Formats: sequence, C-alpha cells, structure tokens
Amino acid sequence: MLTIEHINCSDDKYSDKITNEFAKFALQHDLVNDYLTFTFIAEVDEQFAGIIRGYSSYKEAHISELIVLDEYRNKGVGKKLLETVENYCIERNIQNLNCSTYGFQAPEFYKKYGFELEFMRVNMENQKLSKHFFVKYFR
Repeated sequence: MLTIEHINCSDDKYSDKITNEFAKFALQHDLVNDYLTFTFIAEVDEQFAGIIRGYSSYKEAHISELIVLDEYRNKGVGKKLLETVENYCIERNIQNLNCSTYGFQAPEFYKKYGFELEFMRVNMENQKLSKHFFVKYFR
C-alpha cells in the first residue's frame, strides 16, 4: 500500500534566520512573504519509495527535488507525490507550481502531468544536460 507523509525538515539552525530575512526584505517592498518549505515522503508497504521537496513563497511554489527509487518507478509513486503537492498548493491558494529538470531526468514526466515548458537552457556540450523549466498554473 502506498502512503504519503508530510514531514518537517526545517530543523536546521539557519531555517528561522532565512525565513525572517526573507520576510523582512519583503516588508520593505510592501509584500508579505509566506515562505514555507514542504517535504512529502512516499512509502510502499512501509518501505521508502520516494520524496518530493520544495517551498512556496509569494503565491507560487517550486519543486526542488523529486526522487523515486528505481524499483518503484512507473508504478504511480511519482504521480502520487506530484498530485499531493498540487493539492497542497491548491489548498493554500498558490497560483502556480514551478520546477526544473535536466533533459535526461524527467521532462516528459512533467509534460504528461500538465506542466508547460517555459524555456530550456541548452547545454551545447551535452544535450542530456539541457535544463528544462516548467510551470503549472492552478486556475
């Protein structure tokens, strides 16, 4: 059975300082920074299967990491992690979800689940290392 758990990874000694500095700078520009990190863990039959991490700020969110272990790929784990983050964003009135991935990683995965390619930074030496930047808007 697949389960997804939200965990708090903001225990390091700099997290509060970073959050406070972001908030202070935003207020200087008449904005409210609602910076918040998120981490969701996927387990299958109580075994670690994958993780998705990122942050939200100024009504948008960014996925920083999405990893599914080899033995759980193409079994719906990545899809479920992504859906969990999308629901998390929608519940918080976040307007869009952003991510980036290299050509050898997951551009087709994100396209499959409704992300739009905003732009690509082409690596002239190795196309596999071209960076794809995606966005998904919640309407």
